[in-house]
Amino acid sequence: MKMSEMRSADIFIIGLGTVVGWQLTREAEHALRKSEKVFYLDSGLGSADFLRSICKETIDLNPLSYQEGQPRRAAYDRMSALVLKAALETRPVAFAVYGHPRVYVYPTEQISSAAKLLNLKVRIIPGISSLDTMFVDLDLDPGLNGFQMYEATDLIARDSPLQIDVPAMIWQVGVVGTGLYTDRQSNPERFQPLLKHLLKFYGSDHVVSVVKSADTPLTKSSLKNFRLEDLPNLLAGLISVLQSLHSDF
Repeated sequence: MKMSEMRSADIFIIGLGTVVGWQLTREAEHALRKSEKVFYLDSGLGSADFLRSICKETIDLNPLSYQEGQPRRAAYDRMSALVLKAALETRPVAFAVYGHPRVYVYPTEQISSAAKLLNLKVRIIPGISSLDTMFVDLDLDPGLNGFQMYEATDLIARDSPLQIDVPAMIWQVGVVGTGLYTDRQSNPERFQPLLKHLLKFYGSDHVVSVVKSADTPLTKSSLKNFRLEDLPNLLAGLISVLQSLHSDF
């Protein structure tokens, strides 16, 4: 049996990396070229042009899925339904996302679960995630002191404890406490519950960092350090470019 036959699928779920075209693996590129249709979620500069250059047909899921003020879960439902419908009509198809398809990508779970009921074969192809790039941006080796990571809303809802002598990464602070999609700037008050939770473990003058990894070959990653007590106002101003909150001890 040929390798291409052994590793075939009806739906490829593909990680594009954080810099599309530069961090795309050969495995991912092969699947993209093989797919009859590629549904993608990546608004990075040049991403659409690059995908069109190697794919038979591309469909941008952003305008088809997200609506201002509507639940993000509804957007995930729409994009998953589009991918599954296409796979029933012609195959293989691909669902291609920024970063890694198993790192905070809920449609991956939706598509995988529904595909089993529809007798469709799914293959997930990994990509470089923002977690990978931030290890570099922060000069952080998780093997030295351990590592802990949480999603911001879940951290608060579960009242999860933080170990202060272990580096902590908190994801999705930009959407903490809400399930709605919006492009509008956040009010500082939205981040008060997160600040209150963090102050249970760290002092108000504890230094944390906002990290924005580079998303094009021509840009550099950015890192801003600030005191924990300044978190609400700073995040409200930077949320449009925020990728993750990291606390290094």
